[in-house]
Amino acid sequence: MNRILTAGLICIALGVQSCNPAETPVAAPAETPAAAPAATQADATYSSTGEVVTMTAESVTIDLQPVPALGWPQMTLLFKAPDSAMTANLQQGAAVEFSFRREGNESILTEIRPRN
Repeated sequence: MNRILTAGLICIALGVQSCNPAETPVAAPAETPAAAPAATQADATYSSTGEVVTMTAESVTIDLQPVPALGWPQMTLLFKAPDSAMTANLQQGAAVEFSFRREGNESILTEIRPRN
């Protein structure tokens, strides 16, 4: 009887609802907090320098320097210009600094200016 009483007191002291292992509830896995939504690629802006290869009112093709944030090597790439004013004063062969964002497989200029 002393064993049962002692086991009961231990269970009460430990806050165990049941000392019978078959009846001991298994704790549910702890819920992890919802992860903050990852920034989409369209939210990020990247910068590089390069040389204008060709341009139109709607786009500029640039021989650009590497963009480490995207793992891009030096390459020639077409960038869409959302505003024709961005390309109005560009000339073929001009050295430029520019910023852009990615939308799917497209690169959209956010800024372009002659490099000093």
